[in-house]
This record gives sequence, C-alpha cells and structure tokens, in this order.
Amino acid sequence: MEINNTWIKSYRSILEWEWFTEPRTLQVFTYCLLKANYKEKKWKGIVIPTGCFITSYTQIAADLKTDKSTIRRVIDKLV
Repeated sequence: MEINNTWIKSYRSILEWEWFTEPRTLQVFTYCLLKANYKEKKWKGIVIPTGCFITSYTQIAADLKTDKSTIRRVIDKLV
C-alpha cells in the first residue's frame, strides 16, 4: 500500500452543515474527500480527473464496515 503525505483543507463552517450531526453521513463524506484524486490519474485507460475516484457501494461498505444499503442511502442524501 502506497502511503501518501498529501492533505485536504477543511473549513470550520462544516460544523454548521446540515448533515454534520449524522455520524454515518459525515463518515462517508469524509471518506469521499480523502479518497478523491489529488491529481489526475488513469484507470484502465480512462482518465480520472482531480476530485474524482472510482469505487462502488460494496467497496465503501467494506472499507467502512457497514452494509451497502446504508452507503446507498447516505450517498443519496449527499447527492
């Protein structure tokens, strides 16, 4: 596993975000922030731009140790 020493910037106003008090929603949001590409990458010949990443409900659920239906529900909220 490659260790990456990049960082993300966050504003204190996130404390006022409507989903901040929902732990699972905040966890998925944070996961997505941390997984997003910090520079353009290629995946199977497709260019994945900065700020995007390839994943699935199954992968996120496994990484966060929860079920796919929870991830689907949370992402629907975030969208």
